[in-house]
Amino acid sequence: MIFKSTFFSAAVAFGALLGFPATTGAKAATLAESPALDVKVLANVFFNPTGLWARAGQTFRIEASGVADISDQNGGYKIDPNGTILETPPVNSGAFDFFKRNARPFGADPVAGTEKLFSPFGVPGHLDGAPYGALVAGFSRNPDPSYFDDFPNGLDSRGFSFVGRTGTVRAPQGGGYLFLAVNDVNNPDDNSGSFSAHVSPVPEPASLTLLVIGLFTLVQLKRRGVV
Repeated sequence: MIFKSTFFSAAVAFGALLGFPATTGAKAATLAESPALDVKVLANVFFNPTGLWARAGQTFRIEASGVADISDQNGGYKIDPNGTILETPPVNSGAFDFFKRNARPFGADPVAGTEKLFSPFGVPGHLDGAPYGALVAGFSRNPDPSYFDDFPNGLDSRGFSFVGRTGTVRAPQGGGYLFLAVNDVNNPDDNSGSFSAHVSPVPEPASLTLLVIGLFTLVQLKRRGVV
């Protein structure tokens, strides 16, 4: 009992220095040790919840696959998680003309194997400069966000980060709930399909350091005959 009390106190004290919750119980474990999980990212939803809360600075690795269509009512614009066009939209269709004129590089045809980059035109979107339709991720302290301003700098198109087929994202200061999305401006209107994303927390060096210190404490206490 003496060892357990001493070790626990040392672990909590060191954890506090690293920013870990000082509380105990299920809630603290949920915040500190987010589980790996699979998420279906619907193209016609602005913000797909993962159910994960992240501490400030916590990092997640995301791997994705699948096909989404972000213009299914105007000729089709099918893309993979990188935002790479999988099928060239019919020439002179609404999709072909829109992405040719309004996405960077301006004037370039949206053809299979290329990407067209999101450029603001008066309507907020997820991530300026990233490919249309690419998988992106953002953090919000609101568990049920309704608009881009629920994300840090969301109305300035910087509340999200590019993920693509494989990427990592890092929680901002203050932490937040992790959301995934298909990069677009009007997701519910003419989008279909989805991406399958596997989300897993990246082991933190601080956690490994805490473990090493715990083992060192155990060895020292045994030498002193405390345990």
